Amino acid sequence: MAKLAESSFQQAETVRVEWFATAPVGTERQETLTPLFWTHVTRKLRPLSRVTVMPEDGSWYQELLCVVADGRDIRMHELSFHNLEDTSDVGTSQEAADTRVEWAGPKHLWRVVRHDGVVLAKNLPTRGDANHWVAVTSKRAVA
Repeated sequence: MAKLAESSFQQAETVRVEWFATAPVGTERQETLTPLFWTHVTRKLRPLSRVTVMPEDGSWYQELLCVVADGRDIRMHELSFHNLEDTSDVGTSQEAADTRVEWAGPKHLWRVVRHDGVVLAKNLPTRGDANHWVAVTSKRAVA
């Protein structure tokens, strides 16, 4: 049976670095596994770095392990992925059909916009909250 040498046992901070990356809204899960996605930060990464990725709109959460980093090439391995979008409570009435839910940036978060561009609600923390707002409002309009 092999035994671990004391010299092979060290604090993780001496071997790896942990990073957090805020991906642009609309970034797809698979894009973060391509070297092109990391082009501007390639020189900062090194093998065994752990990177947590979350898009600005908070729709998903991903943990990656950098397995190759040599200044030119980056290869990431996905450790976990969690879809955080809640698409429940989507309204089906005419009121709901005349609105859209969209990301308005880090200041205004999610918002509900009527077909003519009027903002009906803003500062909703998640897409699910915005969908819920539409569903509740459209049910009130029907009742």
